[in-house]
Amino acid sequence: MKKSFVVAFIFVYGCFLSQNNYQYFVDLVNVKDKRVKVELLPPNFDKDTVTFCFPAVVPGTYEQYDFGRFIQDLKVYPKENTTIQMKKKDVNCYTIYPAKNLKKIEYYVTDTWNTKIKEKVVFEPAGTNIVPDSVFVINNFGFFGYFRSMDRLPFVVNYTKPVNFYPSSAISTFTLSKFNDVIQYSNYHELADFPVIYSVPDTTILQIHNAQILISCYSPNKKITSSYLASTLKDLLFALSNFFEGKLPVDKYAFLFYFTDKSTLSGSSGALEHNQSSLYVLPELDSIFLSQTIRDVASHEFLHILTPLTIHSEQIEYFDFNNPKMSKHLWLYEGTTEYHAHYLQEKEGLISPDEFINVMLDKIHNADGFNDTMSFTKMSENVLLPYYHSNYNNVYEKGALIGMCLDILLLKESKGEYNLRKLLLDLSKKYGKSKPFKDDSLFDEIEKMTYPSIGNFLRKYVQGKNPLPLAEIFNYVGLKFEKEKTTEEITFGGIDVKVNEKDQIYISSIDNLDAFGKQFGFKENDIIYAFNNRLFTLETAEDILSEFAQTAKEGDLVTFEVIRTNKKGESKNIVLKGKVKKVKQTRRNTLDVVDNFSEEQTFLLKKWLGNE
Repeated sequence: MKKSFVVAFIFVYGCFLSQNNYQYFVDLVNVKDKRVKVELLPPNFDKDTVTFCFPAVVPGTYEQYDFGRFIQDLKVYPKENTTIQMKKKDVNCYTIYPAKNLKKIEYYVTDTWNTKIKEKVVFEPAGTNIVPDSVFVINNFGFFGYFRSMDRLPFVVNYTKPVNFYPSSAISTFTLSKFNDVIQYSNYHELADFPVIYSVPDTTILQIHNAQILISCYSPNKKITSSYLASTLKDLLFALSNFFEGKLPVDKYAFLFYFTDKSTLSGSSGALEHNQSSLYVLPELDSIFLSQTIRDVASHEFLHILTPLTIHSEQIEYFDFNNPKMSKHLWLYEGTTEYHAHYLQEKEGLISPDEFINVMLDKIHNADGFNDTMSFTKMSENVLLPYYHSNYNNVYEKGALIGMCLDILLLKESKGEYNLRKLLLDLSKKYGKSKPFKDDSLFDEIEKMTYPSIGNFLRKYVQGKNPLPLAEIFNYVGLKFEKEKTTEEITFGGIDVKVNEKDQIYISSIDNLDAFGKQFGFKENDIIYAFNNRLFTLETAEDILSEFAQTAKEGDLVTFEVIRTNKKGESKNIVLKGKVKKVKQTRRNTLDVVDNFSEEQTFLLKKWLGNE
């Protein structure tokens, strides 16, 4: 049996060598100083001078990372009795001539997660992580280069690996053995689209309707397991299948999870999407704190199958890794995806309507931190430029709100029969994975498929510089939105509190005391021992404050018992007394129910948030 396998392996390997392709060899065993050695036997050339490049930008990142920065000691070797010359063209590319004399390229790949290069830090799900004998996170575009104008040739990657290591990936064109693996890709674009995590495997496979789902987990302290991830994602995956009209849009998909017990260099966590997989870098917390975060992020990444991996412009279809032209439609690729990542959970009963509304309110608050008069299409088209890139994260805030507004507006215009989900599914049928739309004509196409008001909305609020008409849109579903609202409310005095090492709640600041709080004479570092004669602890605080907010009336007597320590370190209990006073509060971005629901508002709210 073993002998037959070896013969088959050599036969396949020999076939690869005879083709006009890229032959890569990667050594994951002899790793020193967190550097992985890579060798390339190049394809055949039909020109005298060639340019060998590593990507400057990769799909889904919207930032120029220049992966050539992480390549060291690149050397070229000529064929016997010939000479070869190489000149570094820029940080990512090398000119090599005469190309016919090139026998081999050799270089070392360094780690982007733990690099000394602090400029333009690579977002971890788009980077590489090299931990000898433990784990290798391989985003292929960080390991392998290509020759300009030759990116459509096949790639064959040969790995020498530690014993018991296994490649977790959505790619199926691989041959495995104890010490060596071979993975084949049809071209560089496919290679860049299939990340790999090499480690001792912890995997679970789910069958969700038509699709086989691989869930791979690397958790250094074993706090998270693939079986836990599977149980967390199972209901979400069925919800996603309902979103896609009863089945998932792929037959095979891989969720590649890496949990870290250290701070990331970028200071962020998250994921990067691919056509048949997504790669996650998340903090290794106790699982109880991660469930909803995992569902939110996984929902977003999986939905990218629809946009931009199916519905996309020519700029994405013909993506240039080193001189990219960016599309105008991040509102579509990221915004509608982020909106539906939460909205479908509400529609399927995984979160409540109130939880969903709170997510949208958070996005309204967060969007206030960005330039609200910047054209979204202009920002998207120029996102690689620093001025516009500073507003990129607004695609997850205002971008999601654009999706919400379109959803409600479509429901209104269609009398509840058509929504944003159906529009996106129709766009996916009109276009598709290999049939891109033209950037400048998308709004016209959407208007033809829907209503003039939708085209007007896109031109005025997405292409234009106008703030979103949130009050008008929310009113359609019976909700009253106010950008700023002043009310008189009963408060807890405006004190800022923290918890000390003994789990006691103490006053950390009195800078924001309101009229009610000022009458007590609080001092910083006062420990709140009791409130209205009830012990005030981490276990009781929430109930005490909730009851106070619901039952207190203006003029009621209020007592705080605090423990105060003087400069000599002496502590004593002090009772502070005052009376309830309503305080003027100015709140931003509030949402309330309108006083008198109309029949149409009731109908549209049910269509929007009802579990139908």
